[in-house]
Parts: sequence; structure tokens; C-alpha cells
Amino acid sequence: MSVGRVAIPFTGRTHPQARSICAQTRVWTEAMRMMSPQVAENFDQLAYPDLATLYSFDATREGAQIMADLCSWYFIWDDQVNKFAVEGREAEWQQQAAQLRACLRDPAGALATAHPTPRAFADLLVRTRRHFSDAWWQRYTQHWTDVIDVNDREFTNRRIGHIETIEDFLDMRRRSVGMFVWADLIELASRTELPQHLYCSAPYQACIIAVADYCACCNDLHSLAKERAVNDPHNIITVISRARGCSQEDAVHAALQRMTGAVEDYLQAEQALASRAVDDSGLDEQTRHGLRRCLLSMRDWIANMDGWHRNSARYHVEPA
Repeated sequence: MSVGRVAIPFTGRTHPQARSICAQTRVWTEAMRMMSPQVAENFDQLAYPDLATLYSFDATREGAQIMADLCSWYFIWDDQVNKFAVEGREAEWQQQAAQLRACLRDPAGALATAHPTPRAFADLLVRTRRHFSDAWWQRYTQHWTDVIDVNDREFTNRRIGHIETIEDFLDMRRRSVGMFVWADLIELASRTELPQHLYCSAPYQACIIAVADYCACCNDLHSLAKERAVNDPHNIITVISRARGCSQEDAVHAALQRMTGAVEDYLQAEQALASRAVDDSGLDEQTRHGLRRCLLSMRDWIANMDGWHRNSARYHVEPA
């Protein structure tokens, strides 16, 4: 299937140390014993860490490395969950989910666990924790809890053959693929921690939702064949086609329209947020600069997402 494009009215940036960051992520992934032979053989072509370098332009080297390592971890973990679902290994999925929840409760304590996936996750959590306050950390770990919980719901859906409504699916998708987690890490990329009232403000949340919906639909357009091959119904094309009784072509067109609308929604929310920042006398200059960097990173995220999917071998070959 030829995947259409959405016009993006801005361009994206790449972290200036992207090449060395990606090379170091390979070293880290191997050291954590997360590499299957097929992933190891195709690691550069899969380009997992490259995705993080496409929206961490302003990050410190340490911050960008955390994000790139997490990107690699996330895709490998996603393939593990898919394999559990395809092979009906529910007990193993539940065990892993429990291990990941334990990591969130005590990251340092989980570093000694024997299994590579939770141990690598714990390593990432420990490295991230030192950069933020307790309030930010509570938000971040809650978002991770949501990721695990919604993946559990998707696991059940696949077992019983349930397909969500369009709106319920989009709400799930924002969580299952970790969009709120990655939105939190925008602050790491931007060398800032936004005040709670600014993060929770309606225009900032609208920016996050718009980016999440654009990226989730973009991912689903490129991963449709991959997911249909394993009978995974968690794809916006499948959900729209089933809900509306329309053809795949019409469902693809509807997804592209949603992506166009998401870009428009983002720009409107960004403008509203800029106006709010001007009027908010409680924001110091450092916070205003941090907010601007967050918004530029969100633009990078949107602008670079489609190109990364077209370049990654993940959507051309099946990784282990």
C-alpha cells in the first residue's frame, strides 16, 4: 500500500550529535542484552534511536542519550508484547507487566533483576529521575502505569477479538504507544521542567493531544500491513473501516484527514499557548524560554515523524 503524505508547514531538526548518540544506544542495548540476533543484524536500518534524535535538538548529550536508549528499549519491548499476544503467552505478559510496575515503584531496587527488559527499564528510570522534581516524577510514572495498563487492555482485546470505537481507540492509542511519556520527555529534550499549572493548562494539553494524534495515525498508516499480518486490530485504519463499514482506501483517507486536522489543531493551540505565556506574569524568562524549546521540539516531532517511518526497516521487514 502506498502511504500518502500530509503537508507540514514547518521543517524539523535533528540533534547535532545524532550519529554518536545512535552508536552509543547500540552499545547500551547490547550491554543490556536486549538484542535479538535479527535486531542486532538490522539495528542501523531499524533506526530506533534515530527517532529520538529527531525531536531532541536542544537536549544535553545525556538527555538525548536517555531518550535514544528509551526509544530502542520501547520498540524491542513492543515486539516482545506482540510476540506474547500472537503466541497466547498471557502468563508471561502478566509477569512482565508486574516486573515493569515494580520498576516504577523502586527503579534502583529493580536494577538487580535478572530479566533484561525490566532491568534496562529500571536503568532508564534511574537515569531520568535525577533530572526532575518529585511532582514531575509522579506524573511521569503515572503515564508509564497507563502505558502498561492499556497494553494489558489491548492484549485482552486481541485474545477476545474486540475492536474499539474510533474515539475510544484514539484515547487508548495515545497511551498504549506512550505519547504522554514522550511528551513528558519533551521537557528533558528542552532542558526545562514546566510549572504544573502551565503543563496542565488547556492549550498545552491541546498541543500534546494534537501531536499524539498526528503521530499515532502516522504510525498506524505505516504499520497497517505489519499489524494485519499478525491479526492485530489496534490500528486506526482497521478501526475506522470497521466502524464506518468503508473500504481500506476510504479509511486511509480519513486517517490522513485526521492528521491534517491534528496539525491545524496544534498550530491553534500553540498560538493560544503563546498568548497565555505573554499574559502570565508568573512565568519567569527561563520558563518562557523552556516553553519555547518544548514547542519547537513538538514541531520537530510532527515534521520528522513521517520521514522516519519511511526510512525505518521496521515497516519493511519483521524484526524479532
